[in-house]
Amino acid sequence: MATLPTIDEIKEILGIDAADDSQDDALQNNLDATIAIVERYLCRGVEYKEVVEDFEPVATRNARLHLYRFPVKQVNSVSSESAPGSDVWSALAGWRVFRRQGALEWTNGYGRHYGCCSGSEVVIRVDYAGGYDADEWPADLLDAIMKAFYVRWNSGAGNPGAASSGPPIRMASVDGLSIQYGGDTVTTPESITGRLGNDLSVIPPELMGVAAQLEPYRDRMAGGV
Repeated sequence: MATLPTIDEIKEILGIDAADDSQDDALQNNLDATIAIVERYLCRGVEYKEVVEDFEPVATRNARLHLYRFPVKQVNSVSSESAPGSDVWSALAGWRVFRRQGALEWTNGYGRHYGCCSGSEVVIRVDYAGGYDADEWPADLLDAIMKAFYVRWNSGAGNPGAASSGPPIRMASVDGLSIQYGGDTVTTPESITGRLGNDLSVIPPELMGVAAQLEPYRDRMAGGV
């Protein structure tokens, strides 16, 4: 497991004086944006957060609900609205969660739930916590995130003044605490082009050099989920 670098550690690597806090907000916003870009690309949440997620009947008809943020740390509650559009919720039983895969499965084998009075299918709400905490990131995933962060920052996307601050950042270490400079072009791996064909526009520019590294995290870790 690896630990997400602090802003002070990132500043040290970028050569920003520790006493200079003028760019702290920009650094934090840029790191948050990089993680959000990675999550959007992966179609899953990977950073630890406590969330409430609503599933409409088009999803709840399935035997499993696919939680967006996983691995799942804990499920606080699973509930259903009493009628469509109602703000009254009732606790549901008869479920179990596969934490590593982020799947909540109905133990009766199906997921249809109906309002107590309306007879119509209703929204299911899951209150849970999922994702990787600050000190438990998989090393390869964090490595990819930090590489993308430094590329984004150095390009000026996160901070307009950073683009002219030095040579392009080529890669960062797994813990984000050392970086290698250079102007070499990063070639998109064949495994990625094979999956996407020639349309590489679906890969955000920050992720072009780490798409293959992120690839294992695009899929849930169990067949049939």
